[in-house]
Amino acid sequence: MREFDIFEKSVITQLRNFQERGVKLNFLSIVDFFFKDRAIEIDRTSEKAWIQFDTRTYATYDKKNNAWFPTKKAIDAVNPAIDTIVRLIFLLNYLQKNGLIFMYGLGNDPNSVTAFPILNSPPEPVRLEISDSNVVELLIKFFNQEIFTSHSLIELVKNDFRLKSDIQHEQSITIANQGLSTSRRSINITWIAIVVSTLIGLASLGITIIFNNKTLKLSSQPTKIESPELKNILEADHSILNEIKRLSSSQILQDSLTLKRDSLIKLNIEILNDIKRQTNSINKQIKDANINYKP
Repeated sequence: MREFDIFEKSVITQLRNFQERGVKLNFLSIVDFFFKDRAIEIDRTSEKAWIQFDTRTYATYDKKNNAWFPTKKAIDAVNPAIDTIVRLIFLLNYLQKNGLIFMYGLGNDPNSVTAFPILNSPPEPVRLEISDSNVVELLIKFFNQEIFTSHSLIELVKNDFRLKSDIQHEQSITIANQGLSTSRRSINITWIAIVVSTLIGLASLGITIIFNNKTLKLSSQPTKIESPELKNILEADHSILNEIKRLSSSQILQDSLTLKRDSLIKLNIEILNDIKRQTNSINKQIKDANINYKP
């Protein structure tokens, strides 16, 4: 269902209002809603159409010619009136195509010339011809069309001009976005847990190294500890932090985020295993130093 502008919404609302009041509806009754001081006249035989204007508002009397002539105001009002007619016909066609209304004719008008509504404009209304043949053809076709309004149109107005399928689609999108937001929060928490656990492991390793270095100083033969594993761990931790910053500042799809999370968890496990191996190595050196220690 496409979007409706203000004019179209007002027409659809009128269709709903007529239906709820049980008023018989046709094309001319909708035209009358917009044409308060003008009317439409058609001639089926000559296939011509005119817009009638109230003489008292849109004409001036010429005493010399003893006639009423349209003012500039009437001339300027022709194009907006034609625009309203075309937009109305276009909308009704769209509503019928989508099953919201059904238009039908009750039979041909026996009168060749017909005008609606009848203007009380003595001596007679000012008439300006519609020159576009396509507009004239549409007017003659729709002039006596009756309109049946479906329940779907009433529901359309009730739901702020959205079909039930549109509302369900919007609800599905909302639920999906909520799920995506929850997943992203979960992934962010996982990242934080990875960083915290890694930093805790590194802090523990640092404390162990400091303590063991102090212990080794008691040995008569100081032992020099080489720690390439620690260097690798620090470099890996720096790589983790950079990766997390990069992921946090980019718009990565959920499946990509999950893959990165799993990779970081695996890397964190490897780091902790390196910490364990380094600790065991240091403890062994302490044990050997204590064995060889002679006060």
